[in-house]
Amino acid sequence: MAIDSTSSQPRRACPKCGESIVATAAKCRFCGEIFEDALRASSEAPAKVEKIGFELRGLGGFWMFIGLLLGLFGFIEFTEPGGPDAVGITCMVLAPVWLVVGLMTRFKRLWAVYCGLALSYLVLLGVAASIFTDPDPLAAVLGVIFIGIIVLTHRSIRAARKMVHAGVPLN
Repeated sequence: MAIDSTSSQPRRACPKCGESIVATAAKCRFCGEIFEDALRASSEAPAKVEKIGFELRGLGGFWMFIGLLLGLFGFIEFTEPGGPDAVGITCMVLAPVWLVVGLMTRFKRLWAVYCGLALSYLVLLGVAASIFTDPDPLAAVLGVIFIGIIVLTHRSIRAARKMVHAGVPLN
């Protein structure tokens, strides 16, 4: 019979599985429950970074899609007889901005997320102004989409900042 060297140490029950473990244990050897906050944070970090990365890739993809749509609309305006109007020129100027912001967001650059958030607020203000001047159901749908994007962006920024302040790199 093997001698258990831990039998002389004080023991306690694991709060998760109820097995008897050493009172100073940082992790239950039976169920894997982690008791120390620092150890728990380091073991959860990869999953959190992956979740944040997934959200940022989604935001970046959406903003790149907006940039492509603006570029397409601006191109159509430029090819029409009579040349582009102010809306067409604005679309051609903003299209590469949205594309760069989207691309850099996909690479987990927080400055790009803040820029995308600011641009999203500007779009939401423009949509709100257009709804008040000429009620349009399409504008209302666009406003709801951008409200959702703004909420998701704030959540992603908050989670990313917590990770960065904890010393966990996002890349």
